[in-house]
Amino acid sequence: MAKLFLYADARELSSGIPELIKKENINVYVRNLTVADYIISDRCAVERKSVTDFISSLFDGRLIDQLNRLSKVYEKPVLILEGDINLLYDDAQRRNFFLKTLFNLTIDYNIRLLFSSCKNLTKDMLIGLLQYEKFDKPRYPIARRKPKTLERRELLKFILKGFPYIGDKSAEKLLQSFGSLRKIFTSHARELMRKGKLTLKQVKTFTEILDTSYSLEGENILQQEKLEA
Repeated sequence: MAKLFLYADARELSSGIPELIKKENINVYVRNLTVADYIISDRCAVERKSVTDFISSLFDGRLIDQLNRLSKVYEKPVLILEGDINLLYDDAQRRNFFLKTLFNLTIDYNIRLLFSSCKNLTKDMLIGLLQYEKFDKPRYPIARRKPKTLERRELLKFILKGFPYIGDKSAEKLLQSFGSLRKIFTSHARELMRKGKLTLKQVKTFTEILDTSYSLEGENILQQEKLEA
């Protein structure tokens, strides 16, 4: 039977949680995810926040933006709050504000809230979600998923990010430099490097895909990526 697997954002490596999950005989594929910290299935993804980071990201505006994008892309968005939850309530002046925020996330943004006391419990929660989605509701992680609704500008970036090695920053730079997908797709490799700031590896893969015939069978443009579990 194939091993269970999930995707983790590269920034989560410093937390140690991906390594804890690997020790449970589960494959963890590390990616630079633009939405979510962990992708569980095609419908479920998780944002993990320590309680202190939750508080700081709430006041600097990051939290609502992150969870708004998460809820637009995934049908079942989850927020795991990790740490001492009492920190949210020990300040009487802020208590009602935090409660209102939690209500707002669950009711208006449809976020599922899970509370974890430590990284080991967070690890168990992620594995539990993965097992539920795999065995109780057979679904599989998708590293790149089209949001339920997309503005025209975001749709253009989404199309470009379908190319290997083209991330959010590269897609943004290409569109700002060339103005449209047609101009990008018809530009010479030298222009993509000079004007679009792509690397040689990015340009080589990008142009090979554009020139590949759909009728070709059994030919891989890219060497199979080696993923370590």
